[in-house]
Amino acid sequence: MGETPSWETARAALDALSDGTPAIQTHANRIVFAGDVVYKLKRPVTLPFLDYGTPEIRRDLVEREIAYNRVTAPALYLGRSVVTDDGRVIDDPDDATYAAGEPLVRMRRFPADALLDGRDSLPPGVLERLARDVAGHHRHAPRMRKGSVGGSKPLDRLVGDVVAEIRAFEAKGDVPGIEPHLVEALTDAFAREVEAVADLFDARRIGGVYRRCHGDLHLKNIALIDGVPTLFDCIEFSEGLSLIDPYYDLAFLLMDLRHRGFAAGASRVLSAYLTMAPGTKREEREVYGGLRLLPLYLALRATIRAYIDARVARETGDVEAMGAAGRYVVEAIDFLRDAPPTLLAVGGISGTGKSTLAFGLAPRRGRGAGAVVIRSDAVRKKLFGAGQTDRLPQEAYGKDWTNRTFREMRRLAGLCLDAGSAAIADAVHATAWQQRSLERVAFRRDRAFEGIWLEIDVELAVARAEARRRDRHLGDVSDAGEAVVRRMAAGLHPPDFRWRRIDAGRSPEAVLDDAAHGQDEAHRHGGDDQHDQGAGQKD
Repeated sequence: MGETPSWETARAALDALSDGTPAIQTHANRIVFAGDVVYKLKRPVTLPFLDYGTPEIRRDLVEREIAYNRVTAPALYLGRSVVTDDGRVIDDPDDATYAAGEPLVRMRRFPADALLDGRDSLPPGVLERLARDVAGHHRHAPRMRKGSVGGSKPLDRLVGDVVAEIRAFEAKGDVPGIEPHLVEALTDAFAREVEAVADLFDARRIGGVYRRCHGDLHLKNIALIDGVPTLFDCIEFSEGLSLIDPYYDLAFLLMDLRHRGFAAGASRVLSAYLTMAPGTKREEREVYGGLRLLPLYLALRATIRAYIDARVARETGDVEAMGAAGRYVVEAIDFLRDAPPTLLAVGGISGTGKSTLAFGLAPRRGRGAGAVVIRSDAVRKKLFGAGQTDRLPQEAYGKDWTNRTFREMRRLAGLCLDAGSAAIADAVHATAWQQRSLERVAFRRDRAFEGIWLEIDVELAVARAEARRRDRHLGDVSDAGEAVVRRMAAGLHPPDFRWRRIDAGRSPEAVLDDAAHGQDEAHRHGGDDQHDQGAGQKD
C-alpha cells in the first residue's frame, strides 16, 4: 500500500478542479464544485459525535455514505473517487488505488435553489410526496433486532445532557434569548414528559421499532430533483444517531418546517405520513402508537438546534444564530405544553376548501406538530388499493365504499385520540349517521368534539373543483369535478345546530380566521343510537 497523501494535498487537488464556485467547509467536510460534479472531502477531525481521524476510517465512511444515500438519492450519488499521492483525482478507482489515497464522495451537482431550505413557499403536493417517500423509506429500512437495546436510561441521559448544555449557556448569559425562566420551564416540561412516556419509550426500543433512518432529516438535506423531493446526506458516521425511532427521524423534519413558518406544511407531512402506515396490525400499532412520543422528540430536536445555534453565536457573534437559539427554546417548550386531544370534523361539498381549512386549523389544535388530518379522499384511495394520486373509478364512490371509508375514518380518529393526538376529519359528512357517528368517537373517549360546516354556492364550488382538476398539483388526492360536486349538493343533509356554519365563499384566509375564532370553545356531546344506523361496526 502506497503512502496516503496528506489532507492538504487532497484539498489543493480539488481546489485546482474547482469551477470557481466558492467551496463549502463545514465542521466535518469540504465540498468543492467542479462543473456538473461535486466532490466531498471528509476532514481529518475527531469530535464527540464523529470520528474521521484516520484515512482508513474516512475510506470506510465514504463507501458507507454512498451506499446509505443511494437508497433515497441514487441519481445524486455517482460513486467514490480518490486523490492519489501525486495529486491526481481519479473517479471510480480500483480497490488498490482507492486504498492508497484520500477518499472522496462524488455527487451530481444540482442548483442551489433546488434545496427546500430557504424557500418562501412549499407546495402542498411536494410536501405530501415527501411524506410518502419518508414513510416508504422508514417502512423498508433495516430494523434493529428485538431486545438489542432497552431501558429508558438513554432517554434520561439524552434529555439531561441537552438541558445541561442549554443551562450552561443561560448561566453565562452571553446568548440573548436563552433566559433563566425559559430554561426552568423547559427543564420542568421535559421532566414531566419523560416520566409520562418512559414505558412507551422502553417498549419501542426493546420491541424492534428502531431502524436505520436518515438521521439528519431537515430541509437543507432535501432537494427537488427532477420535480421530486429527494433525501440526501444522511448520517453515516454514527449508528447511535441513525439507528433510531422513525418518529425521532420524522420529528426533525416537522420541527424544521414549523421553525421556518410552515406549520400547516408540518401538519400536512405528518398526516400524509400516517396515511402510508402499513396495513398489518403490528405495524399500524407502531405508527399510531408512536404519536405519543412525537411532542418529546420534537422538543428534543428543537433543543439540540438551540444548543448548536447558541454555540455558533458564542463563537462567531452571529446575531441571527443568537435569535434562532432563543426561538428554538421557546418552540421546544411549546411542543411540550399540555393540550387535550380533541376531534374536529370539517364538512361540506367539494370546492368549499375543507382541506385548506383543516390544514390551517391543524397546527392550532393538540400538542406537538398539531392535529392529524384524516382526509376521506386519502382513506378511500388506500382502501381501494390505489395510489394517492390515482383517479378512482365511479364505483369507488358508491354507497358501500363510502360507508367503508367513513368507518375507517372513525377508526383512525380513535387511534389518534388514544395516542394523545388531536384529529381533524375532513370529508363531506353528507348524512346524519356520518356526522353523529363521528361525534361518538370523541364521546366514548370523553374527548371534546367540534363540527364545522362550510356553506357555498354550488356554482362557485363547481368552478373551484374544476380549477383544481386543471391545475392539479403533485400529490393532490381529490378526484371531484363538476358532476361529483352537483351530485353531492343534491344528496346533502346539512348537520344540526351543533355544527358551526361558516360561509366558504370568501378567501381561504377569511374562512380560517372565522373558523379559528372560538375554536377553543369546542363542546363535548354524544350521539343517539338512532342516528348511528349504518355505521356498521364499533370504533
